[in-house]
Amino acid sequence: MSRGLAVLAWLITAVASGLGWWQANRPVAVPEPPGDRLPCVSYTPFRDGQSPHQESLVVPPSFIDEDFRLLAGRVSCVRTYAVDQGLDAVPELARKHGLQVLLGIWIGRERDKNARQVECAIALANEHRDVVRAVVVGNEVLLRRDQPAEALREIIRRVKRSVPVPVTYADVWEFWERNAAIAEDVDIVTIHLLPYWEDEPIGLHEGAIDHVRTIWRRMAAHFPGKPILVGEVGWPSEGRMREGALQSRVNQAWFVRGILAAAAAERIDINLIEAFDQPWKRVQEGTVGGHWGVYTTARAVKFPIHGPVVEDPAWPLLAGAGMAIATAALAFAAWRRRRRGFGSWLGLAAVVQAGAAAFVLAGDRVLLTSWSIGDWFVAVAVLGGGLWLALAALRLHVTGGGAVPAGSLAVLEALAARPFSVLTQAGPRLGLLRLASLFGAAATMACLVIDARYRGFPVAYYALPAIALAVFAVAGAPRDTGGARRIDGFLAILLAAGAVAVAIKEGWENHQSLGWVVLGCALAALALWRGPQRGARVSVNDSMSASTSAGAARLGL
Repeated sequence: MSRGLAVLAWLITAVASGLGWWQANRPVAVPEPPGDRLPCVSYTPFRDGQSPHQESLVVPPSFIDEDFRLLAGRVSCVRTYAVDQGLDAVPELARKHGLQVLLGIWIGRERDKNARQVECAIALANEHRDVVRAVVVGNEVLLRRDQPAEALREIIRRVKRSVPVPVTYADVWEFWERNAAIAEDVDIVTIHLLPYWEDEPIGLHEGAIDHVRTIWRRMAAHFPGKPILVGEVGWPSEGRMREGALQSRVNQAWFVRGILAAAAAERIDINLIEAFDQPWKRVQEGTVGGHWGVYTTARAVKFPIHGPVVEDPAWPLLAGAGMAIATAALAFAAWRRRRRGFGSWLGLAAVVQAGAAAFVLAGDRVLLTSWSIGDWFVAVAVLGGGLWLALAALRLHVTGGGAVPAGSLAVLEALAARPFSVLTQAGPRLGLLRLASLFGAAATMACLVIDARYRGFPVAYYALPAIALAVFAVAGAPRDTGGARRIDGFLAILLAAGAVAVAIKEGWENHQSLGWVVLGCALAALALWRGPQRGARVSVNDSMSASTSAGAARLGL
């Protein structure tokens, strides 16, 4: 009978989980664009593991040829940012595939490198004048403060004297207003206009496209007689939500289609950022930096130019993986034959389904967010530690046996006196994972308060440890008392205070930050929770805590 109730509970929660996955990834009707092609897209050829910062890297022409073959059916023009690392092959290959080129010259701080870029670009523009629409002399040079305005103007004038095509410079629109004199030296004013990255972010449905129209008109009035090219405009598909500006695949499709319609209606010349996702940008800009492309790094189109859009086309695979994990956990519970009522089975099944979904989502996040070895190490450590805690909590809940985490101070004492004992005993080992999870969440919270611009909200990473710690807390974990509680108390204060600060900074419209705030407050409460003692099951850990005062003095606590 008990196993039958377990199957019924599994069925109910599996259906609920499946509906949740479907609801988050159902096809969404997105307004249709006026045509079938993108006017122009930023193009950088770097693939997974490649970066423009690898100075010896030269991208093979075959890679660029492959990319242009893919883009030719959907795009009319590409914008480049430099002419080194193999990009000098772009104009010839663009001609082969019927593409026009906005040829970029990278202007940085090193005079010799700038000179080589300029000479190469001049030669390419003269040789391929039928393909090169314009030469873009520098990209956000003033924003990065790589050159003073007058030095930049001299480089622009040098190029303009030497090429038979229009010349421009590209920067964020505010920097054009601050350096209006540069317009005297260019044929086109190229502005960057990204509502997501504005100092006051503008949500997609809160006027992002209208903002592009407004600024374009403002620039046209500010520079009468000069054509205005919106040289970077787009929307990210992954990353952090900024106030009300939500990154997503559906929102990216909505923005791109909307800006195409606006550009056609008002005759705005635009270049979308960008053709392909660029993982190397995660180093400087966080997850969002690597996900502005209309194609993935695997060269798969993210959304169709017409028709409904699905947020994550791979969601059935993720949902199936989560359900498989949940099924295995519930099968273990049923096999142990611990008698329980239907309400107990339903609660257990719901918690297990939620934990399995969190684990699968976190695993997917690892692939999307990790770039460096450090990124991978932290992500895998948090995910692995959370899984370990969850499995121990499941065993404790199902069988009534197994270890519970040792108190934080007891763990630190053991690390100071006999560190190997922490790794060989279940209670201390779980205590270390508990402390590490709380510390990691508190450190992340502090970073989100101090420097949040490029940091995401790792709700999926810490949801699994939170669920496990809740099970342990209710079951009853060893208590650190008196002054020994200051470790968990400090972490709890940091989590709770940080949650308040994040909520204020991000605003109530940012549901990603609110999810993190709720999780942070839950972890703060769990850090201080003192449930009923479990008697004999904690005797090993209690014996470890016998010398609390001495350990505290030794560790300076």
